[in-house]
Amino acid sequence: MERKQSELDPKFNKADLDESLESDQLKDHALQLYRESVMECGMHRFKAYLLHSSGQKQDINFTHEFREYIRGQNFSYLKTHSNLIFKLLKHFPGFLMFNNNDLKIIMNEHFFSLFALRILDMYRDNEFYLMLDDCVQVDKKLFAFLYDEKSRDLMFELLSNLSSLNLTEIEIGLMFPFILSSIYKNLEKKELMKKVFQYYSDVLFGEFHLNKRGVGFMEKFTYIVCLGPKVNQALMDVDLT
Repeated sequence: MERKQSELDPKFNKADLDESLESDQLKDHALQLYRESVMECGMHRFKAYLLHSSGQKQDINFTHEFREYIRGQNFSYLKTHSNLIFKLLKHFPGFLMFNNNDLKIIMNEHFFSLFALRILDMYRDNEFYLMLDDCVQVDKKLFAFLYDEKSRDLMFELLSNLSSLNLTEIEIGLMFPFILSSIYKNLEKKELMKKVFQYYSDVLFGEFHLNKRGVGFMEKFTYIVCLGPKVNQALMDVDLT
């Protein structure tokens, strides 16, 4: 069902709203968007399970044809991810007040940080279970081929730290707009973004408080927030052609 941007107030006129009701509405909204964004995760894990339970080891012959094939499959998956980011920008309040150039910057700055949140459920025990088709699993070796070893190691460090937080679905859902709004540089509407970021920070940290997240959790969360841009930059710098 298509949502309308007006379902949640995009102008942040919080004085006219009951803030607890607004917060609950936003959390429900974030939870629904999160669940929609990760619907394919179960399918990927199931395909990986079938591959491994068959007793077949993934023995890849990196022929020219195979290289071209998996690069094309990976590009298609990243294109799907790009469309999803635009959907998040469209349905979380506030972001459509930015012009197209600002939206492009926002997407590029957080592309792979959001990718990590979406694929978090495909990460288990330092391995990755994204399936490019029924037979090809993007394991650590293949991830390094598609990008490079440095980018792979940074992404897996980010996934490992995120996994260790044991985030709830609502917390992950609220991290989507929190991450998207955590940028000021190069934007035309910097002051507006500061207000948007404060708005989403208040709700996310309020959720952490409700869930009794301790000092250790917040220290690791801060580390992850700082690591995300490094991971994103490393992967964005990789030539995928």
